[in-house]
Amino acid sequence: MTTPLADTVSIADLISLRGRTAVIVGSAQGIGAATARRYAEAGANLILADLNLEAAEALASELAAKFDTDITAHWVDVSDEEAVGKLAEAAVERTGRLDVWVNFTHYSPMGREEIVESEEFPMLTWKRSLDVNLTGCYLGARAAARAMIAAGNGGVIINTTSTVTDRYPGHAGMLGYASSKGGIEQLTMILAAELGKRGIRALALKPTVIDTPGVNEHLEAVEEASGRKLGTFEDSMPMRRYGKPDEVARVALFAASDMSAFMTGSILTVDGGELTI
Repeated sequence: MTTPLADTVSIADLISLRGRTAVIVGSAQGIGAATARRYAEAGANLILADLNLEAAEALASELAAKFDTDITAHWVDVSDEEAVGKLAEAAVERTGRLDVWVNFTHYSPMGREEIVESEEFPMLTWKRSLDVNLTGCYLGARAAARAMIAAGNGGVIINTTSTVTDRYPGHAGMLGYASSKGGIEQLTMILAAELGKRGIRALALKPTVIDTPGVNEHLEAVEEASGRKLGTFEDSMPMRRYGKPDEVARVALFAASDMSAFMTGSILTVDGGELTI
């Protein structure tokens, strides 16, 4: 059981990650990269993990030059059980501990043959969606939990779901993606229930459409496959715009820090009001 934080702890200390080690999976671009910047600013030692090792290494070098903290890059395929296990081991070997594990990697359909309705949805795309999104989160959470339990310091596991779990996205091709994201929400709640006694919290971020290279590439692919413009969805949202990567990263920092010390099992919605419409 974790000890409640004293009421006299300062805001600066509550938000600080100084002395803690965080693994950010899917950190080469977009929300993952933005989160890496915020965690580095908060003082965390970082292992930036991605399938694109070159991009992760470039970001690690950039952040290490700017912040007084230990930052390195590591290759990982989240659907590979052995690779994920080695990533957790590498984090502990480098810094002696593992405090935060963040799963940002995801797979969404890009090809014309994938952006189809349910009765034509390809088995390969379905399997890839679950392997990367859901199984990838499970493997990461399991590896992190084992390392955190062995160290006895507790920790935080942060997954990423999506507002597509609450509403149809308005175009075909999202069967595997949305199903996997729904599974991540259940995974997060079960992790919270079972790991709480070990001092490990589990939370999930639920962003709406965020202006990232991956999202923009997906939207372009949908328009090409469907032969129609998606329209100005952002104009229908209460805040009249898509989100920015750093706006999700700020919530990811809150979730990892002691600011959220009495939160676990929660789904933190970062949607610009999308789910109110």
